[in-house]
Amino acid sequence: MNEIYKLNFDYINQNGHFLIFSKDEGIREADLSNIQIKMLLANPIPNLLPLGIDEIDFKISLRYEITSKKMLVHFFKRELLSEDQFYQLLLNIVSTISDSKMYMLNEQNYILRQDFIYIGQNINDIYLTYLPLKQIESKKSVFDDLKQLVLGLYHFVENIENDKFQELIAFMSDAEFVMSDLKQKLLDLLEQNFQQSKNTPSDNNNLVVNEEQPDLKPSLGIKDQHNSEINRLVDKKNLLFILILVIGIIIWGFYYKYPSEFLFYTSVGLTIIIFFLPFVYWNLHRAIEEKKVTTIDSENEIDYYEKLPNNTTLLTKQDETIFLNENLLDDLSQNPLSKAYLEVKRGSKTERIEIIGQNFLIGRNPATVDYVENSRGISRVHLEILKLNYGYVIRDLGSKNGSFLNKQQLTPNKIYPLEDGDILKLAKTEFKFEYKTS
Repeated sequence: MNEIYKLNFDYINQNGHFLIFSKDEGIREADLSNIQIKMLLANPIPNLLPLGIDEIDFKISLRYEITSKKMLVHFFKRELLSEDQFYQLLLNIVSTISDSKMYMLNEQNYILRQDFIYIGQNINDIYLTYLPLKQIESKKSVFDDLKQLVLGLYHFVENIENDKFQELIAFMSDAEFVMSDLKQKLLDLLEQNFQQSKNTPSDNNNLVVNEEQPDLKPSLGIKDQHNSEINRLVDKKNLLFILILVIGIIIWGFYYKYPSEFLFYTSVGLTIIIFFLPFVYWNLHRAIEEKKVTTIDSENEIDYYEKLPNNTTLLTKQDETIFLNENLLDDLSQNPLSKAYLEVKRGSKTERIEIIGQNFLIGRNPATVDYVENSRGISRVHLEILKLNYGYVIRDLGSKNGSFLNKQQLTPNKIYPLEDGDILKLAKTEFKFEYKTS
């Protein structure tokens, strides 16, 4: 069982894929924030993992649905971020945290680590893990967690301007900065990049530009001709959110002063109404404004990037891997005293594969994995084998067709011990694990 903030966490497959938080003695009802629980269960809050509460034999656990979602840490095993994607990702995370007060949530209760942030359809479709607890033990401030997250993500960004990144870190190092200021800072950085992309000519001599061709610059979400209008809308939105917050505090304050079942359901209903109607108004208003802005379709955007000079450099080696459970790093052996192999039979021939390094990836993507397996049904990054000081463990990385250990299907992201002679099955390919101590 893995642990974070003195909570156990595990992954289960049961009519879906779920992340579970628990304690050996069970989470107590007194540990939970009732108002946060009610808000999370009553409202589908944007960019938060859906929460469920389980209670068995008076032991409470928190259940988060992660079906069809990928860990952020696994996203980087497939591709890196552009500088704009990096700032946009941070903006989405910061905006989610900044909006917490609207839903009576606590900024401090987010787990801002790469293995607890999930991605849906694309990098902008993010889901954060929120713990509705009154107090979280051994947790740093949300600002410290954010800074550590930013520093960790830096290694997965291509061609980032160091001056801008240092400017962002210096800004976050200010003890007095607040989420709204950081949000504006990220918007400024995105706008600066957009202005530079407009003003910087291409230095690719092989690129011939026809003046009659449409402009292929990708949409970055910030349009010069509408900046002033957008800023006015943002100001209106902030004022509206403050008004909603005040009304919500009044409603729930009245309920806490005169608690009753009738007032509780009335308060929930009024809260839903005051949150729902402004969002409808805002989305309609925003849709009208967005129609005024010319957007570039995805095919043109891809075509534009393909025509840019091929001078990409990486800030870190692609084969570096972040472990799901960082506590396991303490157990990593620095003095390998044993060798492990995978043995696979292909027709009349037997292939013997030595497992080298602390982590060993298997999949179809040669740019990412340590061993390329091109059999049908294998995912791009399918499986990971980790070397610890007491032996080897295995983890399925959310592969489409799953992985099996001795005919038992593995729960994605969960760690299982490996023993000499174990049989691994990935799609239709079987590997025999051999572990020889020296």
